[in-house]
Amino acid sequence: MTENELNAINDLTKCVRGISFQMVDLTSEVKEIKREVKETRAIVDIMNSKVSKKPEYLSVGEAAIKLGLSERTIRDRIKVGEIKAFKGKGEKSYQIPVKEFYESMNRVKSLKFTRSVA
Repeated sequence: MTENELNAINDLTKCVRGISFQMVDLTSEVKEIKREVKETRAIVDIMNSKVSKKPEYLSVGEAAIKLGLSERTIRDRIKVGEIKAFKGKGEKSYQIPVKEFYESMNRVKSLKFTRSVA
């Protein structure tokens, strides 16, 4: 073999080694990504199970989060009748029926009248 052929073989050998090291790195990255995907799927499944259980009632805190308001504002709106809610016998916290909560979000108030927005 000539010196040029030996150099070419050495260069190819170096390339193959480099590629094999890159393959090992990529394989470990793929394994890590698969692990993260499994964790993410588990979290999504947990969230879906919680979301799919539609509660009949909201707490003041949940209503505040949905409307982007403070809990105090929600309680004030309950007191003036803008949001319908009730306290169970012997309970301290309000329960807001989900259906009526969403209906109250669709009401538009003006100085003269209240109407629902479709």
